[in-house]
Amino acid sequence: MTTRLLVSAVVGAFLALVVLVGPASAAPNGGGCQLHGTANISPGLTNTAQNFNYSFTGSLASCQSSSGGPASGTVFAGTNGLPTPSGNGSCGSSTTSGIAVAQWADGTTTVVQYTTSGAAAAG
Repeated sequence: MTTRLLVSAVVGAFLALVVLVGPASAAPNGGGCQLHGTANISPGLTNTAQNFNYSFTGSLASCQSSSGGPASGTVFAGTNGLPTPSGNGSCGSSTTSGIAVAQWADGTTTVVQYTTSGAAAAG
Protein backbone atom coordinates (compact mmCIF):
# COMPACT_ATOMS: atom_id res chain seq x y z
CA MET A 1 0.00 0.00 0.00
CA THR A 2 2.81 2.44 0.86
CA THR A 3 4.50 1.84 -2.48
CA ARG A 4 1.22 2.53 -4.27
CA LEU A 5 0.75 5.79 -2.33
CA LEU A 6 4.27 6.98 -3.18
CA VAL A 7 3.90 6.09 -6.85
CA SER A 8 0.51 7.83 -6.94
CA ALA A 9 1.98 10.96 -5.36
CA VAL A 10 5.01 11.06 -7.64
CA VAL A 11 3.18 10.26 -10.85
CA GLY A 12 0.28 12.52 -9.86
CA ALA A 13 2.71 15.41 -9.53
CA PHE A 14 4.37 14.42 -12.80
CA LEU A 15 1.07 14.23 -14.69
CA ALA A 16 -0.06 17.56 -13.23
CA LEU A 17 3.07 19.12 -14.71
CA VAL A 18 2.67 17.24 -17.99
CA VAL A 19 -0.87 18.47 -18.55
CA LEU A 20 0.28 22.04 -17.88
CA VAL A 21 3.20 21.79 -20.28
CA GLY A 22 1.69 19.22 -22.62
CA PRO A 23 3.71 16.64 -24.50
CA ALA A 24 4.21 18.86 -27.53
CA SER A 25 2.83 22.26 -26.61
CA ALA A 26 3.67 25.19 -24.35
CA ALA A 27 0.02 26.21 -23.97
CA PRO A 28 -1.79 25.33 -20.71
CA ASN A 29 -3.83 22.15 -21.04
CA GLY A 30 -6.01 19.94 -18.87
CA GLY A 31 -6.26 16.18 -18.74
CA GLY A 32 -5.27 12.97 -17.02
CA CYS A 33 -4.37 9.30 -17.47
CA GLN A 34 -4.81 5.97 -15.74
CA LEU A 35 -1.51 4.71 -14.33
CA HIS A 36 -0.49 1.09 -13.86
CA GLY A 37 3.01 0.86 -12.42
CA THR A 38 5.53 -0.37 -9.90
CA ALA A 39 7.85 1.47 -7.52
CA ASN A 40 10.99 0.10 -5.89
CA ILE A 41 11.84 1.89 -2.63
CA SER A 42 15.10 1.36 -0.73
CA PRO A 43 15.16 1.07 2.19
CA GLY A 44 11.46 0.32 2.57
CA LEU A 45 9.29 2.85 4.36
CA THR A 46 8.57 2.39 8.07
CA ASN A 47 6.76 4.39 10.77
CA THR A 48 9.95 6.41 11.36
CA ALA A 49 11.01 9.07 8.84
CA GLN A 50 14.22 8.26 6.98
CA ASN A 51 15.97 9.02 3.69
CA PHE A 52 15.17 6.68 0.79
CA ASN A 53 15.79 6.25 -2.93
CA TYR A 54 13.30 4.88 -5.42
CA SER A 55 12.54 4.17 -9.04
CA PHE A 56 9.27 3.63 -10.83
CA THR A 57 7.98 2.45 -14.19
CA GLY A 58 4.49 2.29 -15.52
CA SER A 59 2.08 2.53 -18.38
CA LEU A 60 -0.28 5.44 -19.00
CA ALA A 61 -3.66 4.57 -20.53
CA SER A 62 -6.98 6.24 -21.32
CA CYS A 63 -5.28 9.64 -21.37
CA GLN A 64 -7.51 12.59 -22.12
CA SER A 65 -6.25 16.06 -22.88
CA SER A 66 -7.95 19.31 -23.79
CA SER A 67 -5.24 19.74 -26.45
CA GLY A 68 -5.93 16.35 -28.07
CA GLY A 69 -2.65 14.73 -26.96
CA PRO A 70 -1.82 11.01 -27.17
CA ALA A 71 -4.06 8.52 -25.38
CA SER A 72 -1.28 6.30 -23.96
CA GLY A 73 2.39 5.99 -23.17
CA THR A 74 4.92 4.90 -20.58
CA VAL A 75 6.46 6.74 -17.63
CA PHE A 76 9.65 6.08 -15.66
CA ALA A 77 12.06 7.59 -13.14
CA GLY A 78 15.35 6.28 -11.77
CA THR A 79 15.81 3.86 -14.70
CA ASN A 80 17.13 4.04 -18.26
CA GLY A 81 20.07 6.24 -17.23
CA LEU A 82 18.05 8.80 -15.25
CA PRO A 83 19.32 9.89 -11.82
CA THR A 84 17.78 8.01 -8.91
CA PRO A 85 14.95 10.00 -7.27
CA SER A 86 15.16 10.42 -3.51
CA GLY A 87 12.98 11.34 -0.61
CA ASN A 88 12.56 11.52 3.12
CA GLY A 89 9.61 10.22 5.03
CA SER A 90 7.69 7.40 6.59
CA CYS A 91 4.52 5.43 5.97
CA GLY A 92 2.60 8.49 7.20
CA SER A 93 4.11 11.22 5.03
CA SER A 94 6.99 11.90 2.69
CA THR A 95 8.65 14.40 0.39
CA THR A 96 10.42 13.38 -2.81
CA SER A 97 12.19 14.87 -5.80
CA GLY A 98 13.46 13.56 -9.10
CA ILE A 99 13.24 13.56 -12.86
CA ALA A 100 10.62 11.53 -14.73
CA VAL A 101 10.10 10.85 -18.41
CA ALA A 102 6.89 10.07 -20.30
CA GLN A 103 7.24 8.50 -23.71
CA TRP A 104 3.95 8.98 -25.55
CA ALA A 105 2.39 6.71 -28.17
CA ASP A 106 2.76 9.41 -30.83
CA GLY A 107 6.57 9.37 -30.43
CA THR A 108 6.87 12.55 -28.34
CA THR A 109 8.70 12.62 -25.01
CA THR A 110 8.08 14.76 -21.93
CA VAL A 111 10.78 15.25 -19.27
CA VAL A 112 9.77 16.76 -15.92
CA GLN A 113 11.78 17.68 -12.83
CA TYR A 114 9.38 17.27 -9.89
CA THR A 115 8.97 17.49 -6.14
CA THR A 116 6.18 15.94 -4.10
CA SER A 117 4.90 16.33 -0.58
CA GLY A 118 2.12 14.26 0.87
CA ALA A 119 0.55 12.30 3.66
CA ALA A 120 -0.98 8.84 3.63
CA ALA A 121 -4.73 8.67 3.99
CA ALA A 122 -5.88 8.20 7.59
CA GLY A 123 -7.54 4.93 8.07
